[in-house]
Amino acid sequence: MRLGFDALPKLTAGQGTRIERDKMAEANVLAGLAISHTRTALCHSISYPLTAHFRVPHGLACAFTMPYVLVLNLTADDGRFKDLSLALTGSEDCDELVKYFENIHELLDVRKRVKKMIPSLEQLLAVESEMHTPGRSDNNLVDVENVEDLLRQSWGQ
Repeated sequence: MRLGFDALPKLTAGQGTRIERDKMAEANVLAGLAISHTRTALCHSISYPLTAHFRVPHGLACAFTMPYVLVLNLTADDGRFKDLSLALTGSEDCDELVKYFENIHELLDVRKRVKKMIPSLEQLLAVESEMHTPGRSDNNLVDVENVEDLLRQSWGQ
């Protein structure tokens, strides 16, 4: 994650060099290897209808709910988020991890970019029932039957 989060802001801004592209490529390979062992979870499950119905690019669709899914999953933390926080922020404080994700989300203008592709909150909520992909949403740390609250938070409501 550190590789990707280091490179992504520069690449998104069009200021990335070969170094950032290489970091991003390595991050993608490592993420793919991790996913092949653990499967994906709720952010991916939510992302599929965003891509299918609204043509939101996959990575952007996954990022849309990520800070809010993180906060949800912190309620079931088994220690892994402290490790992640230490790796990304230098602190084991998970509040710092949430701030880090919120800052990346804001820096990359995720909400605004997604909202340009989805005409309204109502249309987003209309596909909520499709966001429970077996093997994805049930792989999340916290069971979620209704993602409406996550969608509203992600939308900014």
